[in-house]
Amino acid sequence: MDSRVLIGKLSDFAQQVIYRKKVGQLDLIVIRSGDKVFALENRCSHEDFPLEDGDIETCDGSLCVVCPAHGAKFSLEDGKPLALPAVDKIKCYEIEIAGEEVFLKQSD
Repeated sequence: MDSRVLIGKLSDFAQQVIYRKKVGQLDLIVIRSGDKVFALENRCSHEDFPLEDGDIETCDGSLCVVCPAHGAKFSLEDGKPLALPAVDKIKCYEIEIAGEEVFLKQSD
């Protein structure tokens, strides 16, 4: 069964800014780009370093988050690593936008 957790209003998220959100046991980063909102786990797969203080860049035509520790890059779309030293993807979470409300979708 799927459930939704309200994580904020669309206006709460400035464009291409990294926000840290805790949802239950999940430690996430949330990033808005245009009318899309992305949620990814807040840890680099290289050495488990938090991504919340990283940067947002354009990588191969799409947005990515850059780890502040060693420069690994991850796609906002699917969490795939786009630059070494990371070789494993990070988990992405589904977001649903209803009007102005932003929900994290979770599977039970």
